[in-house]
Amino acid sequence: MPFVGDDPITAQAQLDAVLQAVSATVWVLDRDLRFEVSRGVVPRRHGLAHDELVGLHLDDYLGEEAPERDQIEGALDGARNVFSTVHPDGRELENFVGPLRLDGEEAVAGVVGVTIDVTERNRLAQARDERLRRAQQLETLGRFAGGVAHDINNMLFGINGFIDLALSREIDADAERHLRSASATLERSAEMTRQLLAFSRGQAVELQPLSLTGAVRDAAPLLEQLAGDQCLIELALAAEQSLIMADPTQLEQVLTNLVVNAREAGSSTIVVGTRLRELDLPLVVDGFDLCPGPWVELAVSDDGDGMDAETRIHLCEPFFTTKAEGTGLGLATVSSLVRRAGGGLAVESSPGAGTTIRLFFPAV
Repeated sequence: MPFVGDDPITAQAQLDAVLQAVSATVWVLDRDLRFEVSRGVVPRRHGLAHDELVGLHLDDYLGEEAPERDQIEGALDGARNVFSTVHPDGRELENFVGPLRLDGEEAVAGVVGVTIDVTERNRLAQARDERLRRAQQLETLGRFAGGVAHDINNMLFGINGFIDLALSREIDADAERHLRSASATLERSAEMTRQLLAFSRGQAVELQPLSLTGAVRDAAPLLEQLAGDQCLIELALAAEQSLIMADPTQLEQVLTNLVVNAREAGSSTIVVGTRLRELDLPLVVDGFDLCPGPWVELAVSDDGDGMDAETRIHLCEPFFTTKAEGTGLGLATVSSLVRRAGGGLAVESSPGAGTTIRLFFPAV
């Protein structure tokens, strides 16, 4: 809507709307540094309303020793200055001042200033910088973890070779039992290193068209074994064989991580389901941006202990765990692998009500 200069009331209303939209105040001082105009949404000091400033001297408003006074007064000599101040209520303000010239004349008639409340902008910038710093830390940690995992994997391979060699000989039952326990422990350790490698992107990713429903059906025997005798695995699979682009090995790792987490949450039943979803509008789920179009969803639901909101916030952070002997890499790995496949992840849970983790993959 254009500004209507011939109607002062309409023009002032439009100016107020603009100042409201940008959280700003416009103010004008004459050559004696007395307020002629103050209009906008940034609160004035001392509880003064904007119209109460008219006629007040700048020194009575700021104080003669205010550090910004010289920058404001400098505008009378034609200078343009930008400076930051903090309102008594804690708001962060950005101020722009310059000379006021009327009717195209060179003479300076006063000072015009704009004060903008930048508190929210600065808060968002700090949050962005913090996310960047954490991302850089995680990248460094990932590289380090990948190197360590490779070295550990080599050592585990050698140890397991000696165990196999010992088991190939005639030994008593107790020795065999201990060696097989050691072998099982090594396998769990190897799984941890595989998770570290996946998280640090040390593993090669071979994306290929896969039927998510078919992959879950093929993995069902393994998932039932992981769930154990006390936990039932139920499948709720879509009839459509919707394809996704994923690495078969990493997809299996995603499924096993989710089922193990559900089992350790005290679940008696774990439901693994797939379905095709068509998004008409963009969707943001737990920080993942999903664009409109066809998506294939994998959902793993349990009836276990559930978790509170604070735990959900940190759930996918590396090394965050609520288990006494957990590594904190399971869901961090899942999140990393799903991101790499171009998908997203959402968590639904509350204490005592179980947990549902939904993974979204772009449909091929």
